[in-house]
Amino acid sequence: MKLAIVSLIKNESRQPPVGLMRIAGYIKQKTKDVEVKLIDNAFEDIYKEISIFKPDIIGLTTYTSYYQDSIDFASKMKSFYPNVKIVVGGPHITTLPESLNKNFDYAILGQGEVRLLKLLQAIKQNKIPRDIDGIAYWDNKEIKIIKRKEEKELELDDSITDYSLLHKDYWKKRFIFEITDFQVYMGVISSIGCPYHCLFCSVKACWGNIKYRCIKKVINEIKELYYKYSVRNIEFYDDLFALNKNRLKEFYLELKKENLLNKITFSCFARADAFDEELCSLLKRINIKSITFGFESGSDRILKFIKNNPNSSVKQNREVILFCRKYKINVSGGIVTGNPTEKIEDMKKNIQFIRYARKKGASRLWIQILVPFPATYIWELGKKQNKIPDNYSDINWNSMQIHNKDNPLFLDSNVSYTEFLKYYNIAKKECLFFIYPLFIKTISKNPLNILYFLKELGYYLQRLITFSKQ
Repeated sequence: MKLAIVSLIKNESRQPPVGLMRIAGYIKQKTKDVEVKLIDNAFEDIYKEISIFKPDIIGLTTYTSYYQDSIDFASKMKSFYPNVKIVVGGPHITTLPESLNKNFDYAILGQGEVRLLKLLQAIKQNKIPRDIDGIAYWDNKEIKIIKRKEEKELELDDSITDYSLLHKDYWKKRFIFEITDFQVYMGVISSIGCPYHCLFCSVKACWGNIKYRCIKKVINEIKELYYKYSVRNIEFYDDLFALNKNRLKEFYLELKKENLLNKITFSCFARADAFDEELCSLLKRINIKSITFGFESGSDRILKFIKNNPNSSVKQNREVILFCRKYKINVSGGIVTGNPTEKIEDMKKNIQFIRYARKKGASRLWIQILVPFPATYIWELGKKQNKIPDNYSDINWNSMQIHNKDNPLFLDSNVSYTEFLKYYNIAKKECLFFIYPLFIKTISKNPLNILYFLKELGYYLQRLITFSKQ
C-alpha cells in the first residue's frame, strides 16, 4: 500500500508542514507494509509527484478558507485515478464533518495519527470503519459520522518527528521576518489546544484544552534540529505557547542542562490578556526573539466582545508591546475588522492602535477580515442571520478568506461598504509601513544578507507583492 500525505495549502511563506510530517512519520514507524511519501506544495509539483508515486491513498489537511481548493484537488485526483482513496483531516472537517464532499472517501476528526493508522488497516482489510472513533465516511449517499472520543495527551508524544520526510530545501537559510535575519528555520509543536473561548476561533472546538508534550521529548527534537540539521531558529507552532510559567521554567532549565541556551532563537504565540512582565522576562531568558499576539482590535468594546472576555483591553495590547520592547523582543500581531456591531469609530481606533504599535517599535502588524469558522459563535451567528446556507454544498468556501474585502459578511448595517473599504484600506496602508524597515534592518545587521535576497529575488518580490495586495 502506498500513502501520499499531501501538503496542499498555499504556502508562499514556506512554513514546514510539521503536523503532516508527524502523521507521516507515525505511519512510517508503525507499519511495515505502507510506503509513505510527504508531497509538499511549497517546493514540488504535487500533480507530477503523485503521478510518479502512484499512491493507493492520499491524505491531506484543510482549513475552511481552503476547503474549496481541497475539493477541487480531490475531484482532479478522482478523475485521474478513479480507484484512489482520499482522506481529509484538519480543523475544517473536524468542526464540520457534515460538509464532507463526495470527492473525499473518509474524514478524520481531531488528532490524526492513531485514527489514520486504524483507517489504513480497515481499508487494507476492505472493512467499513464503523468501529473507529472520530471518522466520517460516505455510506452510499449518506454521511456517517462516528463521534470522536477525547484524545489522550500522550498521543502527541506517540507521533514521530521524522524530519527526513521534509523537502531538502527546508534546510537552507531563509529570511525570517521575526528576527530580521537569514537562518535555517523549523517549526516545533510542544502543545495543542487552548483554554480560551474567543468568539471567532475554532481551536478549542478542534483540540479542546491544552494538551502538553513531554518537555524532554521536545528538547530531544530541538537537539536533533540543532546538531543534525543546523537549525538556529525555531518557531513554536503551539496555539498558545506563552502561558504556563512553571512549564516554561522547566523548559528553560532543560535547555540550560543540554547546553542549548542562547544557541537557538525562538518565536512563539501569546495572548495579551494572559501576559505580564514576569512572563516576558522568562521568555527573554529562554531566548524568545519574537512573539505574535492576536491584538484583534483597537476598540475596547469590540475587543471585549470578540475575545469573549470582559477583562480584555486595548491598554493590555499596548502594554505587551512595551514589555516586549523593554526586553528587546520583537512583537507582531493581527487586527480583525468587519466584526458584528463594529462602527466607523471602532475602525478609526484600529488605525490609531496600528500607528501606536509602529511608534513604539512593533515589528509588524496586519489587518484581516472576520470570517466565520465552524463550531464558533460567529459561525452560529452567520447561520442565524442567513449569511451561511443550511445546505453546505451551496456555500462558496472561497469567500471565506481573511483578506476577502469584497464580501465582509458581518459588516454592521449602519456602515456602508464604501466607508468600510475606505478605513480598511487606510489600515492596510499603515500596516505596509512596517514591512520596508524590516528589509533595511536585515541588511544593516549584515550587509551580506543582500546576497540571500538576490539569490531568490523572484520569490521575495512575489512575497512582498502578495503581502501588499493582502
